[in-house]
Amino acid sequence: MTEREDSPAESAAPSVVLGNDEEQYAIWPAERRIPAGWRLIGGPASAEWCGSQVERLWTDMRPASARAERRLPGSGPGIVPELVRERARHEPSAPAVLSDEGRLTYAELTDQADRLARDLRESGVDAESVVTVCLDRVPELIVALLAVLSSGGAFLPLDPATPQQRIVALVGETSSRVIISSREHAPLFAGCEARILYAGEPATQAPQEKPRPARGPRPDDLAYVIYTSGSTGPPKGVMITHRSLAHSLSVVARAYELTPGDRVLHAAALGFDTSLEQIFATLISGATLVLAGTGTWAPTDLLHRLPEQGITVADLTPAYWHRLVSLADRGDVLSSLRLGIVGGEIVTATDCLAILRRIPGGRLVNAYGLTETTITSTLCDLKEEVLSAPDTAVAPIGRALEGNHIHVLDAELNPVQPGRRGEIYIGGAGLARGIWQQPALTAQQFLPDPHGSAPGDRMYRTGDLGRRRPDGSLEILGRVDDQMKIRGFRVDPAEIEAALASHPEVSQAMVVARSRDNGDRHLIAYYTPAGPPDGGEAALRTRLRSELGEVLPGYMIPAAFHAVEQLPLAPSGKLDRKAVPEPKPAATTADTEDRPVPQGMAQLWSQLLGVDYVRPQDDFFELGGNSLLAMEMLARTRVIFGIGVSQIRELTRSLLRQPMLGAFTESVRQARAGTLAHPEGGSVDFTAETDRRVPAVRHNAPAPHPRHPGDVLLTGATGFCGAYMIDELLRTATGRVLCLVRASDELEGMERLRESHKRYVLSDLFSDRVQPVVGDLGKPGLGLSPGAFEELGSTIDAVYHFGGQVNFIYPYHDLRAANVEGTYEIIRLAADRAVPVHFTSSMAVLAGFGPAGVREVTENTPLRFPEYLSVGYVESKWVGEALLKKASDAGLPVAIHRLMDITGGSTTGVMNTSSEMAALFGFIARTGLCPDVRLPLDFLPADHLARAIGHISTHHPARGEVYHLTNPRPTLLDSLAERLRRRGYPVQAIPYAEWIAALVKYAAGHPTDPITPFVPLFVDRCARADMTVSEMYFQGVFTEFTRDNAERALADAGIDTPPVDAMMDGYIDYLQQADYVRPVKNQEQGASRW
Repeated sequence: MTEREDSPAESAAPSVVLGNDEEQYAIWPAERRIPAGWRLIGGPASAEWCGSQVERLWTDMRPASARAERRLPGSGPGIVPELVRERARHEPSAPAVLSDEGRLTYAELTDQADRLARDLRESGVDAESVVTVCLDRVPELIVALLAVLSSGGAFLPLDPATPQQRIVALVGETSSRVIISSREHAPLFAGCEARILYAGEPATQAPQEKPRPARGPRPDDLAYVIYTSGSTGPPKGVMITHRSLAHSLSVVARAYELTPGDRVLHAAALGFDTSLEQIFATLISGATLVLAGTGTWAPTDLLHRLPEQGITVADLTPAYWHRLVSLADRGDVLSSLRLGIVGGEIVTATDCLAILRRIPGGRLVNAYGLTETTITSTLCDLKEEVLSAPDTAVAPIGRALEGNHIHVLDAELNPVQPGRRGEIYIGGAGLARGIWQQPALTAQQFLPDPHGSAPGDRMYRTGDLGRRRPDGSLEILGRVDDQMKIRGFRVDPAEIEAALASHPEVSQAMVVARSRDNGDRHLIAYYTPAGPPDGGEAALRTRLRSELGEVLPGYMIPAAFHAVEQLPLAPSGKLDRKAVPEPKPAATTADTEDRPVPQGMAQLWSQLLGVDYVRPQDDFFELGGNSLLAMEMLARTRVIFGIGVSQIRELTRSLLRQPMLGAFTESVRQARAGTLAHPEGGSVDFTAETDRRVPAVRHNAPAPHPRHPGDVLLTGATGFCGAYMIDELLRTATGRVLCLVRASDELEGMERLRESHKRYVLSDLFSDRVQPVVGDLGKPGLGLSPGAFEELGSTIDAVYHFGGQVNFIYPYHDLRAANVEGTYEIIRLAADRAVPVHFTSSMAVLAGFGPAGVREVTENTPLRFPEYLSVGYVESKWVGEALLKKASDAGLPVAIHRLMDITGGSTTGVMNTSSEMAALFGFIARTGLCPDVRLPLDFLPADHLARAIGHISTHHPARGEVYHLTNPRPTLLDSLAERLRRRGYPVQAIPYAEWIAALVKYAAGHPTDPITPFVPLFVDRCARADMTVSEMYFQGVFTEFTRDNAERALADAGIDTPPVDAMMDGYIDYLQQADYVRPVKNQEQGASRW
């Protein structure tokens, strides 16, 4: 196949080779007039002869002025590294990058990038050197890209999800001698003759080939090489210079009206050039870049993240916007956005109107451009009147941005009249240098511009068909050739066909694109088998999908594979893509397993894929799945079944390798146990976890007086209980209340404290005695410098350790850093002066006693039976208690406070709406379904808890005692159901197994519902007993416990906690006011509603 489907006559027409003053070359039809600024170099001759001439002549594809190190007049805006440094000079402490993995100010970003740039130059990087960058979406990625630009080299951005064979080939093709990556991704480069620099680690000195001058890049130096799908099979590398990049970014930043107050989402894949616009247009504007996770956030995740992160600008593909808007069931979830950007493929006016309605007062633009024209060339403001105009089925792409020239031309390269269709050509300042090491292909695609602003100008033939509307804006109508856009990625089917045809079991292959009813486009592969397939057609399809996944990115993997006897041909002898019939999905029957996890997965797949039933042997992609739907399915699976973050990457790979429901469900089960990615990491070795030496307790300084503490340290101060504890400590302590908080600085830390206090306690926090300590419980030394850690330990008179990662879903190993290592660091902090530690634990650490046959425990009963616990959070509390017991035995003053469910303040009724109990309240109210079980409800108001701990800590020496701080008068779940019935909620009690089935089905269809993250508590099996984790807490299973220590210690505290029944109505009132418990929408009973 050729680059585009020219007719045989056109391909055979004689051509000439032209050149301009910059010694750039073009292959041009011999019969056409030579444009101004171009001269004849050779020909007329065949296109093949002209191509060979260009290959011989154009050995250095830099413009002549760049080779001579001369600057062209009017060099335009400064290069990108200098524009970013300028921002850092003006606002060094402004946030540049935010992510779950860390954050960077502008000063930190540029300092780190400059250090890495020096390392790169010392490694031999200079102008035109290509440096491979392959990192997840973490702050180190941004540092690496900026460092390469600053070093004078050019980067080759590769997404870590790229198949290894493709990575190795591209690194070799670009002669990349230096790679910036992580230790996790280093195996991808096995076989590459290049040095790896590990991001975030100091460089080890490498011998220099020759000294490199420490100069920055010139405007016409190469900035990056990025690969797009190539129609002759292999991908092609597009070369972009600093001049083109700086121009494009500066123009688009002005068009988007980016300011330092913006928070811009970075969600595009690294191998996709839109990601570079998202990164650098943000940074040259002084705005804040918000990284969308190491694995891109699915639409379900993004709905939470937009308001959470205060994101104001989001650039997403049409398919992603479509999913996002369809999930946005509340009108305010997109309200943080002031600018939505849609682009990458044709988008319908209907979809754009739906987006506009979700961002009232916001702005929506359609961005159009190509890799060869440096990302964005045109923009259209999609106002309602534009989208509602007659003859507007698709959204227009608008007009050329400053410095770009857009031509709509006929076959003779003459401009067509408005309203008439023609092919789109783009010229101007954003034009790429050309195609890496392919001068003949560059000469075919980058042509003389007869309509340019200056003699010798070039233009790029886009292959897109378009027309100008009456208002002058441009509209895309389709493609001239076979290339297509799949979820924003440019795909040429020939590359996929070549990969398929190389498989020994495939004779011929053809790939086409199809659209679903919802507008999503997906790829379908038709092939002729080379012989009878081993194991049958289904087995061959699985092998083809798996092996394509080794050489092609995920968006290029066909959704379906169909074997045919022969492929249809057009009269020209070429494949006739229009002649293949629409494939019909296989009929399915309802034979799904009835266990909760398989049943839930089947329900989730059927809802996302729009099919009635899914069987264990059904293939996700054969049923209509694609990469975006897979992303959403994986996100919902992670939430519903509580998959730990360490398992997500391997779970994604398992879907590509074995996309059948039954196989994937088994992978989910392993991921839940933490054994999919790391088989050794699933079970917890409690002996090893607790068999560690605790720091020696010293008494060098006078011990703090427990009744009159001065400064105190509170962890977990932004949490529900911590917010109430601040008030109690202001009352009982005489000094400062130092609150460990994660933040970029003290100002943000104080703001977080105030926000949580106002949310939970319903009062402002103005006391100057409350001071944030910026740190992190999950990092060594609490995230403090050694000096700050030592100073804190010498200052405080007590530690109230409320902090931790509270997640009842993640496995132990995902919570260990904050909950176990954090507790160890608290012990280390307190040991030097024997500072008392008051630790909040959970009554759930006793859950193993019941299944093990122990019917009653006291507060003095030694902890045992951790192997039964089966919940990572509870396991981490068990280990934390064990470490504190060892520290207490070594002489550290310790008190352990075990809690059941902590609920709203006794006077306000405010509940923690992120708790499992609030979620259960809401689910029962919304569905009218309550499990018929004896589940105890043991609620203690948060203000009573704070008063109790404050009283115990100042009136009773900490000598290792355990206190069961629970409500002496609990009730059962049926009491909640009865109170809801009295308020008109049609709640019915159903058998527990039926309720679980309804819960799983509901969660599959409601991924953002508060109950969904807690589903694993109801479906996971206990590790050592034949019951689910939730059944361990039923009355009659959970061991009886006493409260003697707590009752004695609080006898004179004056705390009168009312019975749970007396508090229930107040909590329901609060949840109703918060619109958290809504009545059933219809009176139909049972699970059939979902």
